[in-house]
Amino acid sequence: MHLVSQGTPKFDEALTIFQDFSDKYGNSVLLLNAMSNAHIQQGEYDTAETLLMEAVSKNSQDCDAMVNLIVCSNL
Repeated sequence: MHLVSQGTPKFDEALTIFQDFSDKYGNSVLLLNAMSNAHIQQGEYDTAETLLMEAVSKNSQDCDAMVNLIVCSNL
């Protein structure tokens, strides 16, 4: 998560790392949330919303995914 907080050039690097994890281990709710946060920071709200919907479909009780989805839908 440290890469996500360092600025725009680091968001691409973070997304590359998250995608590698996704390819190796599959999408977890935590990973989907992390990827969506990076997309939100880049202004890619539709992509972020798609990832968050997948996270919610995996675990409808995940508070982070629900909050991030609400935030994303209001941007």
